[in-house]
Amino acid sequence: MAKKKKITKSRNKSNLSKIASFTAQSISSAYSSYKKQQEQKKVEEIKLRKLEENNKLIKEKKELKIREDQFKKDIDKLKSKEEYLKNKERELKSKDEKLKNENERLIRKEEDQNLFNKELRSKEKELKLREEEQNRKDID
Repeated sequence: MAKKKKITKSRNKSNLSKIASFTAQSISSAYSSYKKQQEQKKVEEIKLRKLEENNKLIKEKKELKIREDQFKKDIDKLKSKEEYLKNKERELKSKDEKLKNENERLIRKEEDQNLFNKELRSKEKELKLREEEQNRKDID
């Protein structure tokens, strides 16, 4: 009977060593797979952050493009208003120049008329004086 006990003990030892080596291998493989999973999670998190940053950048670019377009529209409106005001100013200058010319023409005409009236009065006076002289001569 002593032989049987020795065999079972040695079998138990070999079974224990098998279990221990299996457990050590499974623990190391589980640890390495855990590490790999951790690395994959980190890589995925980095990819997600990059994707979020890219999306954020794309959104900011779109917003900037919209703002730029709005600024261009505003600039075009301002240019249009400025051109309109320049045209109005030219029109006003032209009208002002026409009025000034018309005013000068009327002033010259009035001066001419006044001169003509003075000449006419002086001729009338002259005629009146001649007439009076003639009357005196006729009376004498």
